[in-house]
Amino acid sequence: MWDGMGWHMNASGWEWFLPGAIHMVLFWGVLIAAAVLLVKALSDVTAGRRRGSSVAHTILAERYAKGEIDEEEYQRRLSHLKRSIH
Repeated sequence: MWDGMGWHMNASGWEWFLPGAIHMVLFWGVLIAAAVLLVKALSDVTAGRRRGSSVAHTILAERYAKGEIDEEEYQRRLSHLKRSIH
């Protein structure tokens, strides 16, 4: 309440302030947690793609080294792997 010299909180003022403050902290906490989870999920997806392509490239190189595929097939599949990463 305003008495000309400043605000004075009475019991009804605190009754409004405390729930509002709690709701504000909860709101920002949920918003920040959602942003962190989104960033983590997106980074896991891109990291998984990189790991998967590395494994695929290793297998392809091994098959080429063993003579299971020729150079043309190796280059074609390698090109396909590089395109699928991006």
